Amino acid sequence: MLTMQTNMSNQLDQRWRNETISNFKNVLSFTNGIEDKMIYHQYEQLKAHDSKQITHANTTLDKMIVYLLNEVKNLVVGVDGDGVKEVTDARVGQDGTQHGILSQRLFTDFSDVYTDINRVEEKISSINIDEYHPDKTGKTDVSDYIQDALNRIHNNGSGTLYIPAGKYLIGKRLIIYENTTVKMDNNAILLRGWGGGFFMNGPSEDAFYGYEGRGNIHFEGGTLDSNYEQIDKFKTTAIDMVILKHAENITFNNVRFRNLISYHCVDANGVRSLTFDNCTFEGYINLTGDNFKEAIQIGEYTAEGIGGAGYNDGTPCKEVSIKNCTFRKSDILEGFNVAIGNHYSVHNIYQEDIKIVGNTFEDIKQAAVRPYKWVNTKITENSFRRCYEGVRISSVGGEDKSANDVKGIPSGTPQAGRLYAINNNSFEEYKKTGVSVFGQQYNGISAPVQNIKITNNFFVSDNNDIGEAIVMNLCDDMHIKDNTISYAYRGVRYKGCINVFIEKNYLNNIKTEAVYNEVSPYTGYYAQNKYINILNNLVNTTGKNGIYVQHASYSFVRSNTVSNPNTDNIDGNERGGIYLNNFDTGEVAHNHAYGSDKSFAIRGVNMKNTTIFNNGGSGGIFIDGDANTKIGYWNVSDYNNIIKTSTKGVY
Repeated sequence: MLTMQTNMSNQLDQRWRNETISNFKNVLSFTNGIEDKMIYHQYEQLKAHDSKQITHANTTLDKMIVYLLNEVKNLVVGVDGDGVKEVTDARVGQDGTQHGILSQRLFTDFSDVYTDINRVEEKISSINIDEYHPDKTGKTDVSDYIQDALNRIHNNGSGTLYIPAGKYLIGKRLIIYENTTVKMDNNAILLRGWGGGFFMNGPSEDAFYGYEGRGNIHFEGGTLDSNYEQIDKFKTTAIDMVILKHAENITFNNVRFRNLISYHCVDANGVRSLTFDNCTFEGYINLTGDNFKEAIQIGEYTAEGIGGAGYNDGTPCKEVSIKNCTFRKSDILEGFNVAIGNHYSVHNIYQEDIKIVGNTFEDIKQAAVRPYKWVNTKITENSFRRCYEGVRISSVGGEDKSANDVKGIPSGTPQAGRLYAINNNSFEEYKKTGVSVFGQQYNGISAPVQNIKITNNFFVSDNNDIGEAIVMNLCDDMHIKDNTISYAYRGVRYKGCINVFIEKNYLNNIKTEAVYNEVSPYTGYYAQNKYINILNNLVNTTGKNGIYVQHASYSFVRSNTVSNPNTDNIDGNERGGIYLNNFDTGEVAHNHAYGSDKSFAIRGVNMKNTTIFNNGGSGGIFIDGDANTKIGYWNVSDYNNIIKTSTKGVY
């Protein structure tokens, strides 16, 4: 069936050109396919019809053949006794050739059968590298053998390359083509034997748009080893183990990547439907000094991201699944700078539909997962252990190279991602942050990270002198709910955020504040924190104020319990359960504060248009605000207007 782009761009831009080229390619492929089928039907498909479809006299050909065969059988069988005529008849081959003796006829027919079998085997290529008798000690380069096998599979249209147990020295980049599977024994190791990596899907001169490149490629089992032990012999400062470009449907299953040098285990550029399942990434060393290099890079296709002749159309990665994988130290090298992420982007183009599920990240030096302007990202059921940062969501600044369009023209516009779900993960012994989010603002243009849910996670450390569990900067629509945060320097810190829900969290043994609202450094709409909802949280033991909200408007602090705040009590400042500063329009109600070290249960300074009602516990409530700030409750006047009624001093 012919499929074409119908909803094309209404401008003569790069998108219209790409869509037009794609349509022409589809039409050409469809037309050539019809022509190929006609040629095949005319010259090769000699058995396209059966004898029932051909009429002969007053009957059909199949009935006439049956009649003639029976007639011949009556003549042959039993005429001379003992089957003499029958043997004579058997000398005639399937194609009607008369052979001198029966054995010649049988030899010819069986030779044809073997030829057909070989032809079928070549069409469904299954090549075992053992047929080349390669060196399995890792001392002699075998890359020409593997490349020849990959070329044979390519020539036949599809197939599988089997690599048994052993060590195989690879002396050049191997080109793998579409419709190819590489199956390696779990004890098979490919060793780097030159200055670069292992595989690339198609030669560097390939030129494709979108996802039209070499796809349907699968890697199963085995180890890709950078051979760091012999780096003095095979010198390099950086390698990409596997390079992927302009393709779809590529999978890695149970593959081990060992001792990456500086860059990426897998560098994916413009790939759709990319899957990693049950893979191990271990060992990393940075010999270039570049920051934020990823074990798995998920990026757009750009000139900065990858060399070669491919069209730099900014094609993003989409539908990426990374599950049940492990990122860790090796026996000789440290953990990765970044496990999964990217550090370059293109204006108005976003990575989409990324799922990171059930993985283990250990000893990551910068950020375990670093989404850079992604859309619809799920980070669930992962374990983050001893990482400097667990999840760091980054955005594009207006002056960044990533703010340039596909032609390299600067946009001067910041951009951020949206739709992030960070659920059911555990963050243990994080050094700086468990989850951090950073929007961008440039020349008065705001790019907030939007639609973030951080729910049902465990943030646990053995040291509350370092590490903030959750840090949010310039965000819109953030939900922090049902998390457990134990032993941290700070629980939740945010600034320049709109539509914030911090609800039903348990925060225990926090060095400073459990919830801390910083003064916004941003301008315009994000100059204040707005629509803040801090609800039903349980805070137990903080060194400073339990909940600190400042420079916020249209906000509500309700039904929180704060026990044992201000346990440090070392600098003489008055601190307590809930501290409010420049709080404009909202309510503080149904909260309770307890503890012997606190100076107050609730204290409000520069309060405006706020109601403080039904707060309990022990200690004092001190409010300094305008005339429309009341310790009381909401009421309705005789004129049906909402008013505040004071209850202070009424018994």
